[in-house]
Amino acid sequence: MFDHLTLMKEAVAIRRGEHPAWTGDPVENRDVFLTRVGRDLPDDASALADDLDAHTTNYSDELGISPDSVRYYANRLREGVDQSRITAYYTDKSRPGQPAPARR
Repeated sequence: MFDHLTLMKEAVAIRRGEHPAWTGDPVENRDVFLTRVGRDLPDDASALADDLDAHTTNYSDELGISPDSVRYYANRLREGVDQSRITAYYTDKSRPGQPAPARR
């Protein structure tokens, strides 16, 4: 489990171009970061996205970003969670009798 506020502060720093480990386009970097968190830590990211939705104003005030931005961050986390679930579905070898997905 990670600290929600700490992770969000890191995401905001990436978006502002202030994070030393992330160079290049700060908008793209933010989206990659949030999607990756959602994909790699789906349970934690889902909990964070729910927390962002439940406390949008608090996060907005604490992070210095708009409520719309807070909701955007939650949606990007959920996109990563969805990617994780899709990947798990198609790579789960424990589903006997299920045909492999058709390849195009």
